[in-house]
Amino acid sequence: MRTANVSDSCKKHFLVLYEKYQKAKKKNGPVIWANAVLCREYIQKIADPDNEADTFEEILAGSTTKEQAAESFRELCEESKSSPRKALPFPLLPDSQRNNAHSSLSGRKSKTWPNRLRTS
Repeated sequence: MRTANVSDSCKKHFLVLYEKYQKAKKKNGPVIWANAVLCREYIQKIADPDNEADTFEEILAGSTTKEQAAESFRELCEESKSSPRKALPFPLLPDSQRNNAHSSLSGRKSKTWPNRLRTS
């Protein structure tokens, strides 16, 4: 393993991001993916992409075993690639029809809304 010599301030910042990711995982919340992506992006900023796993292991050294760190990194990678957009439904109407529907609704509103505001 080639060490990346990550500064203490970078380690602390990453650990804050990683803690948010871990909390999201425990809650099984919708922000797991976003937090995983933030962690991965930060590691890529502070390390050579070829040494991303080594950097992750270096940051977690002392708090986990090398095997646990490797497994955690694999999970982080999987989570960062599992976009929640896959689970979102497609819009019911194409953009052009949505715009037309919106304009017809807003036209209807403009006819009735001012009448509701009149106090006379």
